[in-house]
Amino acid sequence: MQERNLIMAQEHTPVLIVGAGGAGLSFSLLLQQQGIASLLIERRLDVSWVPRARNLNYRSLKVFRGLGLQGEVHAAGDHVTQSYLKETLALPEQKVVPALNVAALVSLHQQEISPETFLMYCPQSRLEPLLLTVNKRRGCDVR
Repeated sequence: MQERNLIMAQEHTPVLIVGAGGAGLSFSLLLQQQGIASLLIERRLDVSWVPRARNLNYRSLKVFRGLGLQGEVHAAGDHVTQSYLKETLALPEQKVVPALNVAALVSLHQQEISPETFLMYCPQSRLEPLLLTVNKRRGCDVR
């Protein structure tokens, strides 16, 4: 049996982020904004085209606004047109909540909470490519 000689390069990074989904890509940008170097690694060769998560709430939109991405994220998204209520995710039964009733679920004083909309349709298949592009444009280390 032939012995293989493996040489491993050592590299120091203050923060290692594993996974280039929406959270990892956003975290990389947030650290970069604070001047903290990070390395983001992903096992896939490209971002996923499958829309796993589909909606962003006003808190997520506030984070993207803080990163200066409000216009780009809003351009990638759309208005929520329909929502569903399910007792649990495992049950097939669901109840459609008309779009007008979704707005009724929100406080009448929503603008006092955030200037962002309560909910926006922006699936990961749209958000991840946008965040990856911004990471690369801003010089974040994504591999």
